[in-house]
Amino acid sequence: MDKKKIFFIIAFFVVAGLLGYGLYYFFFRAAPPPPEAPPAAVLPTGVLPGAAPGVPGAPTAPPPEAIPPGLPGAATVAAGGLTQSNIVANVSAKQLTLASDGKAMQYWNQADGKFYRVTSDGLVKPLSGEIFFNIQNITWAPDKNRALLEYPDGAKIIYNFDTQKQFTVPRHWQDFSFSPGSDKLAAKSIGIDPDNRWLITTNTDGSGTKAIEALGENADKVTVSWSPTGQMVAFSRTGDYQGFDSQEVIPIGQNHENFKSFTVQGMGFTPVWSPQGDKLLYSVYNADSGFRPTLWVAAAGTDRISGRKALEINTWADKCTITGGNAYCAVPSNLDEGAGFAREVADGTPDVFYKIDLTTGTKTLLAVPETDATAENLQASADGQYLFYTDKSSGIIYKIRLR
Repeated sequence: MDKKKIFFIIAFFVVAGLLGYGLYYFFFRAAPPPPEAPPAAVLPTGVLPGAAPGVPGAPTAPPPEAIPPGLPGAATVAAGGLTQSNIVANVSAKQLTLASDGKAMQYWNQADGKFYRVTSDGLVKPLSGEIFFNIQNITWAPDKNRALLEYPDGAKIIYNFDTQKQFTVPRHWQDFSFSPGSDKLAAKSIGIDPDNRWLITTNTDGSGTKAIEALGENADKVTVSWSPTGQMVAFSRTGDYQGFDSQEVIPIGQNHENFKSFTVQGMGFTPVWSPQGDKLLYSVYNADSGFRPTLWVAAAGTDRISGRKALEINTWADKCTITGGNAYCAVPSNLDEGAGFAREVADGTPDVFYKIDLTTGTKTLLAVPETDATAENLQASADGQYLFYTDKSSGIIYKIRLR
């Protein structure tokens, strides 16, 4: 046979074989089994595994169980940054206060008109079966078993939650403060005639009313605030003129004591006593602060207030609570110039919280709550574990954990 013909025959069979294998490989052969995964490396205790190579621009969300409750990134314990603010009671609460045990909270629910106590474990109990509709203002006694209730029509009563009894208070009395023992009350008795206007004290059962000082035309210059030591019952801004940015304040005693006056650097004097009565925290505003309220602290003795110290925090003193030598204060995150003249401009401004050492004056940013709120009625638990407050607009009770 011709060699050329033999070559073409061999070439034909080779090409046919390759075509047949190609058809088998791509269309008819079984899929190979997946390769076995290499065994996981055993890491020593406490060592984190290395990260696998990632794809730029494609972050992976953590599994749902790894996301903490509240806003992602919010700390569970206050440490100066974003902090979880947990709801204690989703109600329209008014005048929140710490109960006598130092742990539970007491408040009036505007929705149903009842007073409640919420315990540290979240149990809610009514303080009374009585319903009190449309209360305008509440002043709690230090023992938290009594409260003075004021109504829009001018009616006022003292209610005792232990005995479930009430006593009517004259309509022309105003601006109340209970004694340290909760058995007496200081107030202004405002008659139509200026000659019949007095700073008075009375027993909480309505007996033993006593005139302390004549007020005359100066009732609006007197702040009723009974000191924890029982020595002073009010402050009068009727001292000598000190200039536009200063006021002389005179403490008033319940037995006509002649206490030494002290000077505050501004207007709008708002005082808050420490529980032991050894410190007086107050706020005033002046031109230097852009007429924004600024905190000050002074030492309180048996017969005088002295040694004032500026704390350089812009908030009102009644947005603070004092415990263990420290003040915990709600501070507006932004405060417009002139806010001291019109406090309501801060009603929609979220607050942050500061801790202030009242001995050294050292101040520390404590927490930025994850939920915006204009805080009021701050209360620190006796064990120092929680800070409670209400949102002014909604009345919802929140707490942040301090330790």
